[in-house]
Amino acid sequence: MSDGDCLKICVVGPSGVGKTLLARTLGGQVAASAAYSSTVAVRVQQVTHNCPSGEAVAVNLFEASGDSQQHWPVLSPHTDGLLLCLDPSQPDQVTR
Repeated sequence: MSDGDCLKICVVGPSGVGKTLLARTLGGQVAASAAYSSTVAVRVQQVTHNCPSGEAVAVNLFEASGDSQQHWPVLSPHTDGLLLCLDPSQPDQVTR
């Protein structure tokens, strides 16, 4: 793991696909508003998940803005996992 006993998971994808909603849902937060508001730079949220074995696992979710390519050199070191978010109603996102 990247930071002691904490996993580092990056949430990336094009603008407007729901990365913030996904990260907030995983963190047990209710969406503050239905209005779209783009993420500026990177938002970090710590989430603790209780596994069936009883072990608690801490996860840092690094949610990157839609233009995350410019942030990747900072995000990528010590990353344990990646959640790629795409909008299935926009097939052109897969070919970019």
